[in-house]
Amino acid sequence: MRLAAALVGVLFLSACATTAPDKVFFAADAADGLVVMELVPTPATYQIEAASFDPAQSRIESKGYVTLYASPAMRYAVSRAKPGVYAVTAVSHQATWYDCFNGGTVSFEVKPGEVTFLGKLDARPALADIAIKLPGYSMNSQKFYVLDTPRPALTAPADMADWKGELTPFLTNTYPNVTAPTKPAQLKPATFASGWSLLGQKVCYGYFNRAKDQPEPAKPAS
Repeated sequence: MRLAAALVGVLFLSACATTAPDKVFFAADAADGLVVMELVPTPATYQIEAASFDPAQSRIESKGYVTLYASPAMRYAVSRAKPGVYAVTAVSHQATWYDCFNGGTVSFEVKPGEVTFLGKLDARPALADIAIKLPGYSMNSQKFYVLDTPRPALTAPADMADWKGELTPFLTNTYPNVTAPTKPAQLKPATFASGWSLLGQKVCYGYFNRAKDQPEPAKPAS
């Protein structure tokens, strides 16, 4: 009951505005890609974050970002993405609270003119982390992160019995102008370095990533 109350109190927000599904045009000759993730139903609205990823350096890059918006009524979340390799970085709430997957996540590749199915995410463990481990309010646009230990509860397409048979009718009925082929993502284990803000706060990732053998930045003078 305590957890349920925390989730209700922390995880309420209005739905995000997105492009109407019948206005999304995506064919095999598209220059970018389309990513789709199936969602386990939850009582919350949240976001799934992904960012360009360099597997050789285990590093998040600034080449591209993907945000999949999820709400209680949604079964699938859909977003465009630039071609390239990405890592699933976090489940977030209101762009303020983050369950960061730097300590263990998956990477995937987006190809132009393809719909990439990422699998099925159960966001409830991440949302519970946020509700239990982070403050319930924020001031002055402050952000909060659960770092190092979270893992995305993501079932890969290869482990799903008939993902394509269920996804195809959804796309046909909801996104009638998406005609590009649908392919399963090849998910690979990944980790990435967390970063530091200008104020010395440890964050999920960012421009101020540091190598693991570098000292932490000095705290700003009070």
